[in-house]
Amino acid sequence: ATGCRDGIVRVMDATTHELRHSLEGHANAVTSLSWVPPAAGSGGAPWLVSGSWDGTARVWRIPPAAAAASPSDAGAFCMGTIGGHENTVSVAGLPAGADGSRRVVTTSAGVASGGGITGHAVRVWRLTECPDGTSVKHELSNKVSDDHDGPIRDVAYDPDTDSVYTCSNDGTVRVRSAETGDSVATLACPGSDRPMLLSVCVVGGPKSKAVAAGTEDGNVVVWDVSGAGRAVQTLGHPGCVWRVSPVGPSGCPDFISACHDGHIRIFTRDPSRFASSEAIAGFEKAVAESRASRSTGPSPEEIAKLPQWEMNALTRGRSEGQVQVFNKSGVAIAAQWSESSGTWIEVGEVTGTNENAGTVDGARYDHVFDVEVEVPAGGVRKLKIGYNNGENPFVVAQKFIDDNMLSQGDLAQIADYIRQRAGASAPTLGMDAGGGGGGG
Repeated sequence: ATGCRDGIVRVMDATTHELRHSLEGHANAVTSLSWVPPAAGSGGAPWLVSGSWDGTARVWRIPPAAAAASPSDAGAFCMGTIGGHENTVSVAGLPAGADGSRRVVTTSAGVASGGGITGHAVRVWRLTECPDGTSVKHELSNKVSDDHDGPIRDVAYDPDTDSVYTCSNDGTVRVRSAETGDSVATLACPGSDRPMLLSVCVVGGPKSKAVAAGTEDGNVVVWDVSGAGRAVQTLGHPGCVWRVSPVGPSGCPDFISACHDGHIRIFTRDPSRFASSEAIAGFEKAVAESRASRSTGPSPEEIAKLPQWEMNALTRGRSEGQVQVFNKSGVAIAAQWSESSGTWIEVGEVTGTNENAGTVDGARYDHVFDVEVEVPAGGVRKLKIGYNNGENPFVVAQKFIDDNMLSQGDLAQIADYIRQRAGASAPTLGMDAGGGGGGG
């Protein structure tokens, strides 16, 4: 199953990968999915639970593949909505309880309050199916709030230790009781300047257990938790690591990383399955080049990584006026999306000249953008975003939202505005961005 910015959960056939169901109901992007197993021996099928920016988790019944006739098959439906969360929701299915009821853990990103982000919480729920099988009753077993020092970004469950793991903007992973959600241990990123952690997973068996977390600054941090030493390894990447996930059978120590450079990579501890020395050298070179690249204009290496102009028809724009940079015969060119014609229209060459360089809070940036934010009492609040070439616009936008206690719903609009770079008028958040923001 996949979740998307359009709020739709799409369920694919595990064998053919064909679309089986499109599940509508969320009012914002779906960013987290998990299967909720039935009680052992009950004969029931897993339920799907989804988490969204709309502050809710939804529980879905998915019929067996043989029963699904089309993507609109009414056999797949929402059994219930778990609301009341503080902005973005992440989810993880837990084993059924002793009474046979299913369980799920949800986390939230928190809300702006008193000069900071608070209210981020971990909740453990009991799910009881109603007699007619068409709905589910949810009951809160326990709630733990504000033990991270920042928004919670992801949650994972480990059946071997019956533990829940959460990661946060504060650069830590907390190990928790799956019964209560209470924190029992903390894994911290090395160094004093800890990055935001965007995703967490647990891999390996009891003798090879490891926790991996993807960071916004382009690393995967791996903690060996199989012994008392808890050694930490940092795996550099050419860009922000949006997702880490286990791969292989239960107990396998391998995991995959999804990087902003468009690559999915598999990591293993098994020397017999290491990549070739040439592949490893290429990966290390890409990481080194990415970290060295902070020029005011695109370098040849950066241009080479851009999508090819000849293939632009395969890259559809998200909104009218969106700007995208392409590689056209070794030259970086900017193109603008035309919704009416369904094509990219070339605007011109991207050069190293940058009139928008400046400083924000004493830090120098390749670009400094103005943003106006509506305030409840009326009027606007004027802010500035600092952005360096090569950074991930969504990561910069997310940090800006967290630092300034803005609505999570503004993320896409801010990121799109950053993408447009110089020459765009400043958007007013909470209003239609028009030509300036290309709001999504």
